[in-house]
Amino acid sequence: MSDLPCHSRQTTAEKRPERKTLAHVPPFSVNASYAIWFVTICAAQRDGGPLLPYAAAILESARYRHEHGLWFLTLLLVMPDHVHMLVAVPPGQDLSRAIGDWKHYLSCQCGIKFQPNFFDVRIRDDAHYAEKWAYVVRNPVSRGLVKTPREWPHVIAFDRVTGKELPHR
Repeated sequence: MSDLPCHSRQTTAEKRPERKTLAHVPPFSVNASYAIWFVTICAAQRDGGPLLPYAAAILESARYRHEHGLWFLTLLLVMPDHVHMLVAVPPGQDLSRAIGDWKHYLSCQCGIKFQPNFFDVRIRDDAHYAEKWAYVVRNPVSRGLVKTPREWPHVIAFDRVTGKELPHR
């Protein structure tokens, strides 16, 4: 039996830390004009695979934004409850605005509900880029959805130099 009085005991839900809102503005010392970002966007509902029925629409809208210069995408992978991408935005553009506009479009067109905000990490160098690329393509394997990365159909990739779409298989 605990020595704590009843009113000081907390339930499991009360012990969970609250998620902090992240500022998606790079520090002044960072030239974000040439940054590549690792971005994770989560569905509002994390169970039941709410994104997979819309995977084709998610990929097509991302491809459209890439082809029309709204962002420079190198990799995008749709998981059942979240999306991972490696993306850059044109100079003078804001990553938060680009992601927000895309989420708004998908919400209006497909009815997808996303969590507020998103998680982003600025890619530091080629090794960090390769590490994040490997993490993203291995994600379906890690979750037990496929045996090899090439089996996962909900992914698009573009050459980092030319911007041309790469074959997945």
